[in-house]
Amino acid sequence: TKRKEKGLIVKGLAPKELKEFFIKRKVLKMKYTNSTLLSDVSICNGKIAIFSWGEKPVGYLIESKQLSEMFKEFFYQIWNKS
Repeated sequence: TKRKEKGLIVKGLAPKELKEFFIKRKVLKMKYTNSTLLSDVSICNGKIAIFSWGEKPVGYLIESKQLSEMFKEFFYQIWNKS
């Protein structure tokens, strides 16, 4: 709801086998691919957040404009092919 109020557009990539899971939620603009994806990575405002949701969840926040741009370029390469 907050994203919608602020006019934020969130895009995501997921494996095709998870399409039904995301269609029900309708909170993201999603595309689905057969490409190998990095899971649980978020990119925003020169920062990258990487999460692992295992037995003991772990997250890392990297603040780097250079790395952020590299991850965005990778994301859009797959986004544009999907």
